Amino acid sequence: MIRKKNQSPAGAQQQTSFGKKVALMFFGTMAAFFILEVLLQAGGFVLSFLQERKNMLSLQQGAEIRILCLGESTTVGTYEAGGDNSYPRQLETVLNERNLGKSFSVINKGVIGTDTETIVDHVEEYLNQYNPQIVVVMMGINDEGEFLPYRGISRHPFLKYLKIYKFFALLREHLKVKLFQKNTIPMAHEMRTEKSDQGKDPAFVKKFIMLGEQSKSQGDYERARLMYEQAVHLGSVSYIPYMNLGWCYRKAGELQKAEAMFKKAIELNPYNDAAYAGLGRCYKDQGMEAVASAMFRKALEMNSFDGGIYQGLAWYVNKSSLATNPIEIYERGIELNPIHSRSFGALALQLQHRGLYPLAQEYYQKANQLRLVYQNIATARNYRKLKRILDKNGAQLVCVQYPNRSIEPLKKIFEYEAEGVIFVDNEKVFRDVLNSAPINEYFMDVFGGDFGHCTIKGNKLLATNIADVVQKEYLNR
Repeated sequence: MIRKKNQSPAGAQQQTSFGKKVALMFFGTMAAFFILEVLLQAGGFVLSFLQERKNMLSLQQGAEIRILCLGESTTVGTYEAGGDNSYPRQLETVLNERNLGKSFSVINKGVIGTDTETIVDHVEEYLNQYNPQIVVVMMGINDEGEFLPYRGISRHPFLKYLKIYKFFALLREHLKVKLFQKNTIPMAHEMRTEKSDQGKDPAFVKKFIMLGEQSKSQGDYERARLMYEQAVHLGSVSYIPYMNLGWCYRKAGELQKAEAMFKKAIELNPYNDAAYAGLGRCYKDQGMEAVASAMFRKALEMNSFDGGIYQGLAWYVNKSSLATNPIEIYERGIELNPIHSRSFGALALQLQHRGLYPLAQEYYQKANQLRLVYQNIATARNYRKLKRILDKNGAQLVCVQYPNRSIEPLKKIFEYEAEGVIFVDNEKVFRDVLNSAPINEYFMDVFGGDFGHCTIKGNKLLATNIADVVQKEYLNR
C-alpha cells in the first residue's frame, strides 16, 4: 500500500526557503548586534586609552607633586570639555603656571556613569600605580539607594573632640541604618507584592528577590544584580526582579539590557509606572528625547504622585526648549515629593536663570536644608571608606563639592572624622557667575538639577577654585 505524502515537493521547497530566510535574518541581526557591541567596546577602550596616555605623559614630566582626580563624567569631561579641557587637565595647567616652587602632575581617573562604590573599590589600585600625594574627589551624584534622616551632634559641640563619643556616634549611625533596613525593606517588599504576581513565585525565588531588595537599599548594586539575575533565571513571574534588574543594568551603562528588562516588567505588570520611568531614563541616556518624554508622560498617567518622574519630564522640556514651562513641572514635582532636594535645586537654578534671585535663593536654601537632613547611605559610607584608605596610605584627601552646591552636606558626612580633610566649596564662585551669565555658558546640561556637566569655561572655573584651595591649605601659600 502506497502512503500519500502530506506535502508536494514544491511546498516542501517553499517551506525550506522560508526557513532559510528566517535563519539568515536571525543570524544577520545577531551579527549586527555583535558588531555594534564591538564598536561600542572599542570606543570605550579608545577613550580610556587616550585618557591614560595623557596621564602617562603628565607623569613622565617627573613632577614633585602628583594629584589623582576621581569622579564620574563630571571629572572625565564631556564632548569638547573633555580631554585637555577637563577640569583635571586644566588644574595641572593652572597650578604649574603659578610658579609655586613645585611642579604638578594631575592624573584623571574619572569614569563615565560610575558610582562611589566602584570608585572606592579601585582606589588602592590607583594608589599603587600612581603614588599620589593628593587625591581630589568629586563623587556621589550617580549613587542610588536609600536616603536616611541624619542627626548631627551640634547640640553637644564639645563632645566631638572625645574619641569615645565619636566611636559611639558612628556605632549609632551604623545601627540606625540596620534598623531602617530591617523595618522598611520588608514593608516595601509587601507593598510591591500586592501589585504583582510574586505570590506565585516559589519561596526560593522570593528569597533571591528579597536579597536583591536588601542589597539595592544598601547601595550594593553588584550583589543586587546577581540576586535579581538569579530570580529571572529561575523564571520569576513577578515584575519586581525585571524592573530592578533594569535599574542595575542602566546604572552599569548596559542600556539595551536595561531596556529589555523594563519592557518585560511592563509586560508582566502593564500598570508599572516605575518601569515606564526607567524606560524614559534609558531613552534619555541615549539622547532619544521624544521617546523619553512619551515614557515619562505614560508613567505620570499611572502615578501622578512621583516627584522623580516630574523631574525627568522637566529635563526633557528644558532640553528641547518647548513652550511648556519647566518651572511649572518642577513645582508640581516638589508638591508631590517635598523631600526631593534635586527638584528644589533645579527649580532654584531655573529661577536664577530668569533673574528671580531672591526666590531662587529661597529654593537653594530649601534644597540645602534637605541635604543636611537626609543622606544617601552609599555615598556617606564610601566617602568615609575612602578617607580611611587614604589615611592608611598617607595621601591627602581633597573633597570637592559639585558646582553651585553648598559644601555643608559634604562636611556633615565627615562630622565625626573630618580631621585632615580639605574641602573645596564651589557654591559661591558658581552662584556669582550664574547671576550674570546664562546657564549654558558654564553647564552643558543640568542633569544634577542645580548643576550639570561643565563647559570648558565651567571646568576652568572649577579647576581654578580647586587650585586656590590646594595652594592655600596644602602648600600654605
